[in-house]
Amino acid sequence: HAWGMAVISLLLSALASVADESRVAGQESLLKCVDDLGGNYSEPFCPTAKNIPSLYPIPPVIPQPNFTYTTCNDFYDAMSAIRKVLVKKAADWCHGGGYFTFRSGAGRNIEVSGGGVRMWWRCDGSPDSPQVLFVHGYPTSSFDTWKATSDLLKDDFYVCHVDHQGMGFSDKPQAPYYYSIYEHAGALNYFVTHVANLSAFHMVTHDMGDSIGFAFLEKFVNLGTALTKPSFSLTHHTITNGNVWLPLSQLTSLQLGLLDNHTSIGIERECLSSPSMFATAIQHLYKSPLASRVLEHDAIASVFEYKNGTQNQNDLDQYLQQRACFETNWLNALNASAVPATIVWGQQDSVCPARVGQYVWDASLSVRKSAPARYIKSPVGGHYIPHDQPELYACLVRDPRGSCTQYDSYEAGSTYPPS
Repeated sequence: HAWGMAVISLLLSALASVADESRVAGQESLLKCVDDLGGNYSEPFCPTAKNIPSLYPIPPVIPQPNFTYTTCNDFYDAMSAIRKVLVKKAADWCHGGGYFTFRSGAGRNIEVSGGGVRMWWRCDGSPDSPQVLFVHGYPTSSFDTWKATSDLLKDDFYVCHVDHQGMGFSDKPQAPYYYSIYEHAGALNYFVTHVANLSAFHMVTHDMGDSIGFAFLEKFVNLGTALTKPSFSLTHHTITNGNVWLPLSQLTSLQLGLLDNHTSIGIERECLSSPSMFATAIQHLYKSPLASRVLEHDAIASVFEYKNGTQNQNDLDQYLQQRACFETNWLNALNASAVPATIVWGQQDSVCPARVGQYVWDASLSVRKSAPARYIKSPVGGHYIPHDQPELYACLVRDPRGSCTQYDSYEAGSTYPPS
């Protein structure tokens, strides 16, 4: 066993020595593939306002894919010994969680999913400790976004995660299953109230998870708009890097190409033909590129591989259209929220640029009367700032009003009264 591990270690070292060059080349090849298939794509818009056949409705996949495994535990357990070493971090994250079934309120989703979607979740720590709910974004999962922060907090907090429908270790039905921000928010509410049974928690969101968090406020928290009176309370709301105001966003050609039903099929089949290629496609968004970390690249790729996660990206990417429809509503929900909030923004984000975070602060948080808020900037932070700077988020969870300047950040604004 020791000899075998030594051989594997040498192999990994050899792989790491060439990983940067090969994956940079892979990134360039993928972007060329996307551009060759389309080039000029439409910006997101609200489908109910403009009826463009190439974008709405999503073409169906019939029949739905079948798999020899049911859960991520089965998926990883069936791998060879060498592969298990390469993907160990993701497998360990999987094995620490479990599943619940969420039943959609949409008729066609019920039919496609056979009555429900299995959703993966995980909570660490004692339920009697202060509670934290982490909400990940698109296109990844709780594993790469929030694991490091969670690990820093689990001894003192009850830290909970759920992988959204179509992502991570949850089921990934394809069209005509319809993914929506409101559906994600409904699943989040079900998880909070029926699975994790959270009573008072700090919600921390990233990327698409920001929009899910705003919709969650609108439909399940804010007293003026909630569908029912909530059985829980939010103690704090932390928001970080996401294109929650599309007019100021800087979307990639991959995002726009996947949004278009004419080009997305070719992109999924040719440009994202393997999970490793998809991991390569997003590696530049990490502060320390995945190319230099072979094990993490392969672990993230394995999460995409689970339930054929490279082939439902057109379906998932339609959340950008929903933002175009409802982003004003969602910022209004944030403005009306009675929950104290912190917005944290990595200033080096090439997809969700600093101007988006500034707009959320200026247009919503800095002017709201319902609850105080803070604005934290990280001059060195990129898009996956929760992954790259977990100590910053752990610090802000431990003390939402504390100074965390030792973690490459500073307070750019506050509406709290002077202490």
